Amino acid sequence: MVIANMTSENFPYQSKFINILNSKIHYIDENNCDDTSQVTFICVHGNPSSSYIWRNIISFLLPKGRVIAMDLVGFGKSDKPNIDYRVLTHSNYFDEFINELNLNNIIFVLHDWGTTLGLSYARKNSEKIKGVAFMEGIIRPKKWDFGNPFVRLIFRLFRTPIVGKLMIINGNFFVERILLSIGQKRKLTKTEKNYYRQPFLKKQNRKPIYVFPNEIPINGKPKDVYKMVNKNHEWLKTSDVPKLLLWIKTGVLIKPNHVQEMKNDYKNIEVEYVGESSHYLQEDFPTEIGQSIVNWNQRINRKQKYEQ
Repeated sequence: MVIANMTSENFPYQSKFINILNSKIHYIDENNCDDTSQVTFICVHGNPSSSYIWRNIISFLLPKGRVIAMDLVGFGKSDKPNIDYRVLTHSNYFDEFINELNLNNIIFVLHDWGTTLGLSYARKNSEKIKGVAFMEGIIRPKKWDFGNPFVRLIFRLFRTPIVGKLMIINGNFFVERILLSIGQKRKLTKTEKNYYRQPFLKKQNRKPIYVFPNEIPINGKPKDVYKMVNKNHEWLKTSDVPKLLLWIKTGVLIKPNHVQEMKNDYKNIEVEYVGESSHYLQEDFPTEIGQSIVNWNQRINRKQKYEQ
């Protein structure tokens, strides 16, 4: 078992690969044992990050169970095949990854598009899910009211075919500006920046980053992603699976008014404020996030023992 420093720039975990739908998917798998009752934390990133974003949160989870952090297809150290990279395609790879590893007793730790993928799997496989913790994710269909005016302008440009491709594929704008410059409050180190840059140094590898902004279900489009996200939203209202929302001030996807709505609408949910950050809050508040998840897990365990 490896315990990382709380603010380490290093990723001290052994890489593993598994073949999923003819592509190698990179992941780390720590503290795996033969105990079938062991909880498995599955950390899922979004755009344009990777399992690296969880490096300082994993250390909190390791004493409590098995920890898996994967790179979505096209991201991190996973293969970058010539596919469409739409959300439903990612979902096929993601679901197959979990099924291939035969994972049960799952606690999802989700961010950004990872939230959409994790909730979709949880909705379809509730019997395998012990809990869902999520932050800054696409939880419900949206209108053009998310983020601030600057963010909305940028995403409108991303969704303009010619301009969007020039910005993201030619200019690597999503990595250099959104993630590395304004994505968090603290200044990332050179090592951290280089780690995030590495998967997308070549233009031909940036297609996944370009597709994701065009998949956000805004005003009902794309229809298939809207349907998927709306089903997740309805599942959160009715499912008894324990849920934890971690939220921040000045977030992009989840605002304070959304937090109150979720507290009112979603079943068996706890809500914790983390601090003031931007979208990639794991880089600003790994200790707060990690400890909140651990404490919530302990409350889940106590409640389940009491009910037995």
